[in-house]
Amino acid sequence: MTTQGDGKFNYNNHPFAGIAGDTSFSFAHNGVLWNDKELRKDKLIPDTHIETDSYAACQLIESQQKLDFDSLKYMAVTVEGSFTFSVLDEHNNLYIIKGSNPMCLLHFPVLGLYVYSSTESIMKKALKQVGLHKFASEKGDTVEGDILRIDKNGEITRSGFQPKIYRSKYGSWYDYDDSSYYSMHEEILLAYCG
Repeated sequence: MTTQGDGKFNYNNHPFAGIAGDTSFSFAHNGVLWNDKELRKDKLIPDTHIETDSYAACQLIESQQKLDFDSLKYMAVTVEGSFTFSVLDEHNNLYIIKGSNPMCLLHFPVLGLYVYSSTESIMKKALKQVGLHKFASEKGDTVEGDILRIDKNGEITRSGFQPKIYRSKYGSWYDYDDSSYYSMHEEILLAYCG
């Protein structure tokens, strides 16, 4: 599903190919970025024929000339929007950069396999379709601000970034403590989202 750009043109579709220094990688994004045009205007990333907002994050990694926790942190704090990113490098390291979008990560130790999706319900349906629901799995622990690296041996290394708190005239996205927030502020939230 594209948020920007015509999906009929394959260059607008995930995964995106990137090169950071001497490391090739594939990049995918679940979410929406809303400052991609500003990043181009401010010359943090070059203009491109790719219309998809997600590609801006890929370009930010490339601009750092390396693929590591520091370059991923730079990208995560520079973009604005909702996201969970995944990056697979040529050495079979999978990086997951967890922003505010949901993510479900499962590990199948007996198979040496990690799988992930945006939600647990999507995950359960997919696992059943391919027969993996028959195997024992462990849920991976991820929170907003996590950067995980799962290497080719299944070892996890963690780093992190400070998530942005988005504020507007309607208040912060994070200024609620309980479920009454939604009922009390439904009209404001709908107006803001609209």
